[in-house]
Amino acid sequence: MHDPRQRGYRNGDGLEAAPIKNREYSLDTRNKIVTLDEVLLRAGGGMQWVRGSFDPLLAADARRIAGWKRPGAPLAVVLVDPPEPLLPAHARAELVAGLSDVDYVVLGGRAPKDEEVLDLDASSGREDFMRRVRARCAPSPPGGANA
Repeated sequence: MHDPRQRGYRNGDGLEAAPIKNREYSLDTRNKIVTLDEVLLRAGGGMQWVRGSFDPLLAADARRIAGWKRPGAPLAVVLVDPPEPLLPAHARAELVAGLSDVDYVVLGGRAPKDEEVLDLDASSGREDFMRRVRARCAPSPPGGANA
C-alpha cells in the first residue's frame, strides 16, 4: 500500500522509490535488481530463467511466470531492450521486480550459457498489442480525418 506522505528512497538514477509495507509483509524491490554475476553468486544452482522486454508488463506475463516457477527454485528475469521501448529499462525492472514470483531481475539481456530460458517475448503477442496501442495513440492529421 502506497502512502504518499511517506518519504521515498533515491536510487542511482535519482528517481524515488518507496518500499511497500503493510502489516503482513514489506516489499523493497531494489535488492532484486542485480547483475548476472550477483545472481550466480547468490543463487547457486537450480535457478530458473525468464527473458523478456516487459514493455509493457502484461498480466499474461505475470501468469506465465507464476506457471513457470517451480516451488523452492529461485527465478531470475533477464530484461532485454525492445526496439522502441515505452518505458526506460530501470522502470521496467522495478515493475517486474514487484512480482512475488520473481527473485532477481538482471538488466542487459544476458543470461548464462547452457541454461534453459523461457522467452516471454517470443509468444506473448506483445508486438500485436504494441501495434494496436500505437495505432490508437497516433496523433490525428491536421484538420481531422475528413480534411
